[in-house]
Amino acid sequence: MPQTATDYKHIVLDENQVPLIEGSTLKVIEIVMAQRAYGWTPEGDLD
Repeated sequence: MPQTATDYKHIVLDENQVPLIEGSTLKVIEIVMAQRAYGWTPEGDLD
């Protein structure tokens, strides 16, 4: 599956121009939707 680099570190575009996390099949939209649904943060739950 050919991928195209982007200006964003660790994000590539697949053959359908869908943004993915580099080296995986995880779509960026899946991370965004999980963050919105569960309130995830980069720092995680520090409590």
